[in-house]
Amino acid sequence: MLPNKLINTAPLASMGPARAEDFWAKALGPNPKDGAPLKAVAKEFDYCHAIAQPEYGVPIPRCLQELHDEMMSDVTEKVWKGLGAGG
Repeated sequence: MLPNKLINTAPLASMGPARAEDFWAKALGPNPKDGAPLKAVAKEFDYCHAIAQPEYGVPIPRCLQELHDEMMSDVTEKVWKGLGAGG
């Protein structure tokens, strides 16, 4: 699951490596890519950062939101099934 703080504070466009590391530190604390749970998050951020080029037109926050929705789709489906109609 992508932390909301990462999604909500992500810049719209790609940035240089130093700025990206600064963003990580501000959003998730020092050395956030070192923890096992955040390795997947780092991979997703790196993907979104790479495609956030003007020629693609996909802002980093929107990319992260879409990846989060995709990763959580199984959980969301189970919740809605559990709630039932009119839940």
